[in-house]
Amino acid sequence: GIHANFPVPLLGPVMRAATFPRGREYHAAPDKLRKAVSELITTPTEVRALLTENVFVSKNPNDRVNQISRAVSMAVEADKLLSKCRKEKRQPTAEEQAKIDAAEELREQIIQVDAFETLAGKDHKAQHMVPTWTVQRSEGEKVAQ
Repeated sequence: GIHANFPVPLLGPVMRAATFPRGREYHAAPDKLRKAVSELITTPTEVRALLTENVFVSKNPNDRVNQISRAVSMAVEADKLLSKCRKEKRQPTAEEQAKIDAAEELREQIIQVDAFETLAGKDHKAQHMVPTWTVQRSEGEKVAQ
C-alpha cells in the first residue's frame, strides 16, 4: 500500500500503525458470498430492481442501456429453457428456439464493442471538434519557424 512506498525510511510502518492500529480491517469476501451477490444483481430480482430503478433507460432499441436492460430477462429465460431441454434430453421446440435465438441475437448486438458506426460513419457530425475560437495575429508579430 501507500505506507510501503512512503519515501522516508521507517516512517511508512509508523504511519501504518497510526492509521490502522488493529491491522487490516478489510478482508476479501468468500467465494460463496461473491456468488450470492452476483446472482442477486445479474438476475431479475428485487435487489436488481432496487439498484436500477433510477437508471435512465432510453426507449431507443439500439441504445446499449436499453439492450442490456432487455437482455437480462431474455438471457435468464433462455438459460432456463436450455437447462430444461438438456435435463429432458431433447431439442427445443420452435417457440423455445425463437426465444433462445432472440436472446443470442441481442447478446451479439451488445458485445459488438468495435462497431462505432454513429461515431465514425455517415451519422457522425463531429460538432465537438469544431473550434469555438479563432487566432488573430497582431500587426508586426513574427511567426517562429
